[in-house]
Amino acid sequence: MEYRNIGKTGMAASVIGLGAEHLDGKPYAVVEETIHAALEHDINIIDIFMPGDEIRSNIGKALGSRRKDMIIQGHIGSVDLSQQYDISRDLDTCKRYFEKLLTNLQTDYIDVGMLFFMDTHEAFQQIQDNGIIDYVLELKKQGVVRSIGTSSHNPEVARKVLESGIVDLMMFSINPAFDMTPAETDVLGTIGNLAEQQYVTIDPVRAELYKYCEQQEIAITVMKTLGGGRLLSSEHSPFKKRCR
Repeated sequence: MEYRNIGKTGMAASVIGLGAEHLDGKPYAVVEETIHAALEHDINIIDIFMPGDEIRSNIGKALGSRRKDMIIQGHIGSVDLSQQYDISRDLDTCKRYFEKLLTNLQTDYIDVGMLFFMDTHEAFQQIQDNGIIDYVLELKKQGVVRSIGTSSHNPEVARKVLESGIVDLMMFSINPAFDMTPAETDVLGTIGNLAEQQYVTIDPVRAELYKYCEQQEIAITVMKTLGGGRLLSSEHSPFKKRCR
């Protein structure tokens, strides 16, 4: 397995990570088998944005004594107040869900505390105004989170968060089709209609974002790598051929 440094954090992550959303709702045996298979193949980073107690507890149980062998991205602001994935910018709610994450995972630290779903300028302003950034910085000072990250699908907002100087890592939606989509486009709303887009070259705003990360030694973990699976299909890929 190849490993790459996570910016200036001193941690190094496998180039293949485990996005665990597909494990939500699965029986414990499936979670355990998947987690153990990842560890056995030297995968050492997992993203846990799912807010439910059951999936978090199952992952914590499956990791067990090997918790130290896995870098965990844990999201602050991901909740399930309406019995489904939701976003909160309320400080007390975010605290409650983060503390439950620690309890569910049977751990006293999270490797990367992620500012969840920074897709709008309003969202970034809210976490500043509501004390959430101060809370995360305090968690880092205490060692409860060892570094700070953010997740986003919007290159302009992502750049603004990065320029604040508080994050070491960005989780961003990157694939050949998204990279050629204009920065102002809602890629999550576009993903079902990739074939309708016009693809010429990488969007300059996205290119500048990636260049900035490289210059500032901010790591990127990638989501939506295959466009929801559409890039694996010759029929559904906008390039009329499957990505390999």
